[in-house]
Amino acid sequence: MSAPGRHASSNGVAIHYQDTGHGTPLLILNGWTASGLIWPDEWVHPLEADYRLLRVCNRGTGWSDAVTDPFTVADMVADALAVLDAEGIDRAHVFGLSMGGMIAQQLAITHPARVDHLVLCATAPPPPDFVTADPAVFARLFTPPARATTIDEIVGNVWSSIVGPGFQERGKDVLDRLVACAIERPTPMEVIMLQMQAIATRTGDIADITAPTLVIHGGDDPLLPVVNGRRLSELIPGARYLELPGVGHLIPWEEPDKTAAAMREFFATSEVGTNR
Repeated sequence: MSAPGRHASSNGVAIHYQDTGHGTPLLILNGWTASGLIWPDEWVHPLEADYRLLRVCNRGTGWSDAVTDPFTVADMVADALAVLDAEGIDRAHVFGLSMGGMIAQQLAITHPARVDHLVLCATAPPPPDFVTADPAVFARLFTPPARATTIDEIVGNVWSSIVGPGFQERGKDVLDRLVACAIERPTPMEVIMLQMQAIATRTGDIADITAPTLVIHGGDDPLLPVVNGRRLSELIPGARYLELPGVGHLIPWEEPDKTAAAMREFFATSEVGTNR
């Protein structure tokens, strides 16, 4: 099967991305274990009407090159910039989910001229302000249920364990489609561990972020507790904060309409807002 998109070269690593929609460029960075292939249509399609979406597969994921050597968040920032450079884009809105939000923070710190508006979704600040999940959450991620016998069930357990209360049943169709996309181009365990290493060693002062910033966090996020989102909005000058009660870690899947609407409203502003 051929890759449904394009590739940019980042220091010898081919970084895959999909380029869809029309309007102001919007760079989209996904999180730990995830590729850029799994975003939900319910969130993507409304944004494509007014924005040019560049959905990136982080190195080692999706259709990007496989990697075996350790890498850093700075390397993934370089990968994201390589996509913008390949398309001749000097400046873009940037959306990052989870680990993608950590990449986006570093991008905004080190390359402020490349970031128009910044949206940090279900993510966390660098240490020492990073608040980790309950160890039991990670145990569930890495321990398949005793009754799971297929790859669909095993991967489904991972994603369903980090959503908000009731979404496993309410959003079954959404989660089933997410799982189907994830297992089509699965992220190797070696890359997953390298991503964890990169996250653990990231640095940077997010007080240096100058881009208008919107922080979105689920009030019931089991993977990155909501205190992380609240802390981000306190540490980034002038950041706006949107908390979604009852929502877990997979915000664009759980609340695609609210998330897209909040982004659209935010991008329409031209000045940094005030914390609220």
